[in-house]
Amino acid sequence: MQRPTRNVRMSYAWRDGGPLGPGRALQWWLAQMDSAATRSALLERHRAA
Repeated sequence: MQRPTRNVRMSYAWRDGGPLGPGRALQWWLAQMDSAATRSALLERHRAA
């Protein structure tokens, strides 16, 4: 039996960093999300064969 492909909508949000802007952790996370390798690892590579 083969399972159908699941499409899952993902979102992320954060609060405004105020006058100092985003903190270092948020800056790091946003930079990771800009990476095609990270997106692929989170969205594609988890699928079992």
